[in-house]
Order: sequence, then structure tokens, then C-alpha cells
Amino acid sequence: MSIKNLTVEYDPSLDRRGFCRGETLTGRVLLELEKDTKIQCLSVTAKGKASVFWTEHHIYALVSYKAKQHFFSTTKILLERSRPESKVLSAGSHVFPFAFDIPDVDLPKRWVGRHGLIQYSLQARASRFMRLDCKEEIPFYIESTDNYSDLDIMKPQQGQDERKGMFSSGKMALSVSTKKMGYLPGEGLEITTQITNNSKDTKATPKYVFYEKQSFFCKKKRKVHTKHIIEEKGDPVEAGQQVTQTKVLQIPELLDATFLNCNIVKQEYRLQVYLDGPLYSPVVKFPIIVLSKSGRELGQLQ
Repeated sequence: MSIKNLTVEYDPSLDRRGFCRGETLTGRVLLELEKDTKIQCLSVTAKGKASVFWTEHHIYALVSYKAKQHFFSTTKILLERSRPESKVLSAGSHVFPFAFDIPDVDLPKRWVGRHGLIQYSLQARASRFMRLDCKEEIPFYIESTDNYSDLDIMKPQQGQDERKGMFSSGKMALSVSTKKMGYLPGEGLEITTQITNNSKDTKATPKYVFYEKQSFFCKKKRKVHTKHIIEEKGDPVEAGQQVTQTKVLQIPELLDATFLNCNIVKQEYRLQVYLDGPLYSPVVKFPIIVLSKSGRELGQLQ
């Protein structure tokens, strides 16, 4: 083979893991040749896309659902097609620098979920006459730019539910509040719960569930995957009592941040509080925004 090695690399951001909208990504393609070689075209492409895939069993068939959303795709020609004399490269190593401007638009982060993914990549391609193209692809990272501007993440949340038992056995009421909607990884989620147990002889125990919700969309269909992250119990409440309890759930340090700025994939979190009793099941649910530790989102907490 005349092409010994094809490599693409980029210069990482100095103070972050990834790049933000509007920034410039610089790098280089390294082409190593065993002998003088005629190259028809040498290019590098920066692209970002989301894709989802899942299958469902219907009565008579297995149905597949696929969808893609393209955020951007930009190609730089590193070896000019219009200059025939530049197409023959001598044996040895050659370096071709490049620079891409990340589009200044709302971009979701790089992410892998149960039925889909969001990815950003650089692909170098060397084309030769009557030969298969030689390709090399590497991922790069985009920091989330979803600033939740349409949500008041510092506003307290409140909810209540009341359920009656069977055969005039009384009722139970549940009232739940949190201090805000948005939390950083590692922060404590404080929950205030008021329980009114007006049943005749039923003990009720509050239960707290913090869970992840991944949603995937294709052709007006939605596939949801949930995963419990934290499950804890409160103190039992006897019949005839009204009790206020406070529970603090510690948001794990290594959670993916919430993102809502993709048409076919969403990463969300929910808090569910319910009373576990034989005849009653009042329940309250809240959305919880888990923030990444970037400056844009941290600014909303100040």
C-alpha cells in the first residue's frame, strides 16, 4: 500500500473538555506515504448529528424505527482538486493544517443513551484513482449550550395529591415542595413533605425516587427509557397523624446533565414522592434539571 498511515488530530481546549458554539477548532491531518503517490483529493470533514434506533414487536411483524438529526457538516479540501501538480506527493510524512468554526447555534452535548446517541467527529479522507478511499475518524466534544432560558430553575416547586380509600376507610393527602428546580451534580436536593393520614387504621410510608428519563422520537412515535438513580424511604406515619418530614437526596457527581435542545432525543430527570400503603397511593412528581458545571449554567445559580 502506498498510504502507510492517515491520522487526524485537533488541538484541545486549554480550560475545558470540549468546545462551545462559535469557537474555532484547529488541527491537522498527517499523511504518511511509502512511495510517491498520486492523491486525487485529501479532505477533512467536521460533522455533528443525532440518531435514534429501536424495534417494537407488533402482532405480525418486528417494526424498526430510525431517525437522524444533522446539526452541521463542513468539509475542507486540503489538497486542491484544481492543481494537478499538487496531487503527486513524495514518499514520507506530510502535514496539512485545518481550522473549523463551530456553528454559533444551540447544540446539544455529545451523549450515548439506551436507544440513540449524539456525536461530533472529524473525518479525514484520502482518495486515489481506482482505489478505495482511506479514511480515519475521531470524536470531539461539544459542551452543552442549553441554558434553559424558558425555565425558571431557581423557582420553588410545589405539588399535592389526595386519595380516598375504599369502603369509607378515610383518605390520605400528600403535599411536596422543593426549593428550586435546577441542581448541580453533588448538590443536595431538599424535599419537604407534609403527610395527612386520615385513614382509620392504615400506616403509610413516604418514598422518594429520583430517576432518569431518556426519550427518543421517530415518526410521531416516542420510546421512553427510565432508570431509578436514588430510592429512599421516610418515616412511617400512623393513622390519624399529620406529619411534616424533610428528606435530602444527594445528586450523584457523575450524572449527565439535562438537555432538551435536540428534536429526537431528550435527557431528563424526575423526582417522584408517593405514599406506600395498602389502600392509598397519592403521588407527586417534579422535573429536576441537572446542570453541567459550565459557566453559562452556573451563572443562573448566582
